[in-house]
Amino acid sequence: MKTKETTMLVSNADSEEDDSDDEFEAELAASGLMDQEEREAIYNVDGLHEGLEQIGWDESVIWEEGRIITNETPTQVSDINDDLSRELAFYNQALTSAREACNLFTKAKVPFRRPDDYYAEMVKSDQHMGKVRERLLVQQKQIEESEQRRKQREAKRYGKQVQAEVLKERKKSKKDMEEKLTKWRKERNKTGGTGDEDDFPMEMMQDKPQAVKGDRSRSGGNKASKKREAKNSKFGFGGRKKLAKQNTAGSSADVDGFRPSRPGVKGGISKKGGGGKGGAASKRPGKARRQQARGGK
Repeated sequence: MKTKETTMLVSNADSEEDDSDDEFEAELAASGLMDQEEREAIYNVDGLHEGLEQIGWDESVIWEEGRIITNETPTQVSDINDDLSRELAFYNQALTSAREACNLFTKAKVPFRRPDDYYAEMVKSDQHMGKVRERLLVQQKQIEESEQRRKQREAKRYGKQVQAEVLKERKKSKKDMEEKLTKWRKERNKTGGTGDEDDFPMEMMQDKPQAVKGDRSRSGGNKASKKREAKNSKFGFGGRKKLAKQNTAGSSADVDGFRPSRPGVKGGISKKGGGGKGGAASKRPGKARRQQARGGK
């Protein structure tokens, strides 16, 4: 339900809007924009030339002040809807004007290139560029590590291939050698064990000499010190000492020192010069003779 006060407020607001619209229309009428459709176009050529002379450059002013270049040849495009042809025409026009400007600057001895020691202010801060540089360094390091791992994998794969080829070559060489040896044995058996020794595969007998540990004569080293010589004389030197006194085929076949056992002689094997203590081989005297020899009863 509307009250009397509300009706008064609404009427006041409507009257204010009407007043503002009237003022706006009055301003438009004063400026002459209300009847734009009815106004005639004004083309004052003399006024335009006069204004151009006021804001334009005089012919007496040198070119370096204005630096304006007008292309003498008008730009023509066969098809204005063709973007590529239109942009190419603009490019050629700008390139021609830039070349002419360079020639004019050179003729006037005015520098137009940036100096080598010219440093422009950076758009980004040094802190931001430091972060960018760190990021680039991390990426470069990751690329280098990845490349190094790839090279290691390739080297390992190549090493396996080389090892396989070496083992294959060894196996083949061993097989060939066994075939040669088998063939030589067959030929030897055919001739009754009197085969030609020159046909024997000498590769089987070729062994590489191994240097003895501690031997300095081959390596050209200095003479062993006295301390080393004392240890060698004390603990032994020159090879294995274990089982050095074990019988061999030669010692078992040597029977020069063998003496058959006889009654009254202890043991059957004696050294040269007799058996028993002191090399005597005589019988021990009895108890009575021993006492008599001592002067007893």
